[in-house]
Amino acid sequence: MSRKLEYGGYLIESAPTQIADANAWKVKIYISWGEGDNRVTRTFSSNEVSANETAADDQGILFAKQVIDGSENLLSHG
Repeated sequence: MSRKLEYGGYLIESAPTQIADANAWKVKIYISWGEGDNRVTRTFSSNEVSANETAADDQGILFAKQVIDGSENLLSHG
């Protein structure tokens, strides 16, 4: 499952990844902004592990919103 949504002028794409040989999933997200040649995409992941893909997808969206909102000081427009 992969989900895309716009939030606060950014495009969020959640792309949960399954942990090899485990019935568990990790959060992986892409946050993009800008247009055309000025489009920037950053990749983020979390150490949190989820029991299923849907839960990891939901956690990824929440994590992306926290990054965008500044509660995670990880996003730089530099």
